[in-house]
Amino acid sequence: MDVKLFREVEQPITIADATEPKPKSQPVPTTGEKFLPAQAQPVLSPQNFYVLPNDRQTITRPVLAIDMGAAYSKVAFRRGVRPGETFYSESQQLLLDGKALIPSVVIRDSDGQWYFGNVAFGLRPGLGWQVFENWKKALFDSDAPSESAIIPAVRFLTWLREQVQAQIPESREARIRIALPALENFPQIALLLRECFVKAGWHQDLFFPVYEPHANIIGLLVKGKNHVFWSADGVKPYLDYDKLFKAYGMLNLNRMLYSNRTRSRFLKGIILDIGAFTTDVAPLIIDLEKEMDQYGDGIEAINNFSVRYGISSELDGPLLGELFSLVAFDRTVSKTEEIELIKEAVYAGKNYFISTGNMEIGTPAHQKIVSRHLDRFVAGLWPLISGAVAEHKPEWIMLSGGGSCIKQLAAILNRRIDSEGSRSTPDVDLENSSHGNGQLVTGLYPWASTDSGLKRLATSLGATSCLLDVPYDAKALARRNWLTETIKEQSRLKDSGRYRDCSCQGKNKDCGRCGGSGYRPNI
Repeated sequence: MDVKLFREVEQPITIADATEPKPKSQPVPTTGEKFLPAQAQPVLSPQNFYVLPNDRQTITRPVLAIDMGAAYSKVAFRRGVRPGETFYSESQQLLLDGKALIPSVVIRDSDGQWYFGNVAFGLRPGLGWQVFENWKKALFDSDAPSESAIIPAVRFLTWLREQVQAQIPESREARIRIALPALENFPQIALLLRECFVKAGWHQDLFFPVYEPHANIIGLLVKGKNHVFWSADGVKPYLDYDKLFKAYGMLNLNRMLYSNRTRSRFLKGIILDIGAFTTDVAPLIIDLEKEMDQYGDGIEAINNFSVRYGISSELDGPLLGELFSLVAFDRTVSKTEEIELIKEAVYAGKNYFISTGNMEIGTPAHQKIVSRHLDRFVAGLWPLISGAVAEHKPEWIMLSGGGSCIKQLAAILNRRIDSEGSRSTPDVDLENSSHGNGQLVTGLYPWASTDSGLKRLATSLGATSCLLDVPYDAKALARRNWLTETIKEQSRLKDSGRYRDCSCQGKNKDCGRCGGSGYRPNI
C-alpha cells in the first residue's frame, strides 16, 4: 500500500485549490472606530515592531492571539479596554472539542476532501491520501516556499477562521497577534504569513506579528492577567503592574530582597521555550529599583532569538524511526493521534500496545534507546544556546514549551544548566492546570480550567497581554550596557560600607545571607 505522508503530491495542486470564495464584508465595529489602514501597520523589524501606531486607539480593540505550533496551534482572546473603566480581565483560551491544543495536522484524501483539527488527528490515512504534519517548517524554512507548503497553511487558516469566528463573534473586529519564531528572516516570515491569512479570509489590516520568545515571557510571568485603569478624561491607559505581576512570586520576592539591600538591582534570567520546530531563547533583565508603573512592558528582554532545533525533527523523527524499525511498524498508515500517544508513553517510560497489530513499544530495551536519544538531543541543543548563557550570566533558567513537558528531557537539561553555574527554576505552578474536569466543550475558558499547562499555553496568552499595547524605545533599550550597569551597582553596594563580600561569592543563588548578589549586610 503506497500512502504518502508529507508529501509530494502525485497530482499537483495549485493556489486556486486553497482559495475560498471571497468572504462577506466585515461589519463596522460597534465602537465607531475605523479599521487601521494598511499603511499604519508596524514596521517589521526586531527593533520597533512592538511600537503600535496609536496605543489609545489599539488598546480599545479586542485581541486574538494565535500561536501556530508545528504540532499544535493555540488560540487566546482578550476583549478591548474602554475609557473610564477599571479593566480586570483574564485572557482566555479557545477550546475545540474540549481541548486547548488544536492539532495542526492537515489531511487531503484521494477525493480531494480536506480534514483539520481533531478530525484529521483521529483519521487513519488511506491509499493516495496526503498528510501534512510539518507544513509550518516547510513554510518557514524558505523565503519563497513552494505551493505545496502554502496550500495546507491557507487551508488550515481558513478552517481555523471559521472555528474562531463561530465561537468568538468579536474576533471579526479584533487585532490578530500571530506569534512567530525570532529567526533571522522574521520580517519575511511575517509578510508571507500575512499573505496566507489574507488568502484564508482574515482581515489583513489587523495583523500584528510578535516574537514568540517575548510573548512567552509575558505569558509565564503574568499568566493571562490584565489590569488596566483608564479614567474618562485621561490621556492614556494606566497599567497596574503591581497586580499584573503579583502572580509571579519570584519577582515579588526579589523586589523585597532588593529593598532590604540583600541582593543586587538587576534580576537576570533566561527562558527556553522548546517547541516542535524551534527552540526560543529569551534572556531578560528586570530592574528591581523601578516602581511598578515604570516598567515599560514590565520586563526588559534583550536579544531574543530562535534556533531551528526542535522536538519534531531532532528528537521525535530519529527516535521513532529507530523504534518503529525494530517492531516493523508502518507509521504512514497510522493515525496522528496514535503517534502522539506512542510518544507520550515512551517519553514517560511506559509501554504502548499498538492497535493495528501485536506490537509493544516501550520495553526496557526501548527505554535505553529513548535515553540515548534524549542525551543526544540535549548535547545538540546546548552549543546553540551556551553562548547566550555565558554572555548573559543568568541567575536562573526556566524551561517552557512542549519539549519541557517531557520530564526525562527536562531533568537532563536542568542538570546541564545547574552544572554550568545557573539555576534551573522550579516551575510546579506551570506544570499543570486543573487537568480539565472532563466536562469542557468548545468555547472560551481560563487557561487553568483546561487540560493543558501554562508551559504549553504561555505564548498565546502572552500575545494577548495589554503589556504589548505599551510602546517603548526598543533601540534605546538595546544600547544599554547591562554588564557595566551591573558592575557599577555591585561596586556601589560594597563602597557604601554597609555591605561586605559574602562567603558564597555570589555563586549560590539560593544563599540566605546575600540572595545570590555576592554582598551581605555588614552587621
